Amino acid sequence: MAMVSAQADARIQAQVDLLRSRGVAWARIGEALGVTRQSA
Repeated sequence: MAMVSAQADARIQAQVDLLRSRGVAWARIGEALGVTRQSA
């Protein structure tokens, strides 16, 4: 189970990195993930 969680975290991080490189705001990323900008 921990392996699956680590894989999911890695995929999310890769997508966040891609979005940030494209100029997407932290607020928008957090909104999509259902968390605050600070949590994102």
